[in-house]
Amino acid sequence: MLVGREAQELLQSYYYLMGVRLKKQAAQIISDHAAPDNYLETSTLTKVEQVTRKEIFQVIAGFQLKIKVGFTKTLG
Repeated sequence: MLVGREAQELLQSYYYLMGVRLKKQAAQIISDHAAPDNYLETSTLTKVEQVTRKEIFQVIAGFQLKIKVGFTKTLG
């Protein structure tokens, strides 16, 4: 079961990623006059965004491992 801190980390991670996605989609619509998509070219991210994204995926991977162990009682 998620404890408060883990749940908060996942929520913050989700909202951060959705914010980056929304910002990119808005730019596609306004500047590029293109249909928005969900593809994010990592080379367009700032160094801070790249590091944050990497840390978020580590949080998600840790959560996925916790779920796997919780359901299967194994790491393999």
